[in-house]
Amino acid sequence: MNSGSILLAIALFFGTSPQLLADAYDHEVITMFAENVVEMPKGALSAQVSQVTFNPDSLKATLLCCSAEIITVAFPDFNPADTIIQSSRFPQLFARQARLDRIYRIYLADPAKRDALNEKLKDYPDVYFSDKNGTGQLAFEPDDSSFSLQWGMHNTGQNQGSVPDADIDAPEAWDLTQGDASTVIGIIDNGVQGHIEYADRLAGDGPGEYFSSHGTFVTGIAAAQGNNAQGIAGVTWNS
Repeated sequence: MNSGSILLAIALFFGTSPQLLADAYDHEVITMFAENVVEMPKGALSAQVSQVTFNPDSLKATLLCCSAEIITVAFPDFNPADTIIQSSRFPQLFARQARLDRIYRIYLADPAKRDALNEKLKDYPDVYFSDKNGTGQLAFEPDDSSFSLQWGMHNTGQNQGSVPDADIDAPEAWDLTQGDASTVIGIIDNGVQGHIEYADRLAGDGPGEYFSSHGTFVTGIAAAQGNNAQGIAGVTWNS
């Protein structure tokens, strides 16, 4: 298997039940072959594995042995002539595009054999990569009305001169945790005003003597309630 060839492919489907898609993906592997390894029946974008020509022949035997049933072109609209792409963000930059026409979805009748097939495919020198298909969720973004302004949490370049992705990757972290009530945050500042975003979670002897808005501002950044359709989202809104 050729190392160093990394491709991230995201396919978006509309009008189909997410559960049906998930069930189908659980039966599939996604595989990229070298040129001239797979020869589909003329004009076909999907076919029974038994009807497809593979080079070498042993590849077909491996697929059939692991209950591979259907092979489908993963990107049917890809034009092999479009091998150079231009960056939309930096128009002066060009890059060679991966040959998406060599990527196939392979459907197995028995999903229990998917791991075995995936590992066997990786042993073929003409297989550039192979991995199990599946479903996932994009990084969680809360619906707070001012979250789009919080470049420190998620920087899309929304402030003039800011560098996209120069942030703490909060949405990626929120996929893992949004805080825990057992975590106590200490704010050492000039007092805190009670605020709807966190008032019911203030602990200790009270908010302290209030001198200015800075302590309140810092507390909000740390622990403002997230995903409540108002204000901002704190780093850890369940603490």
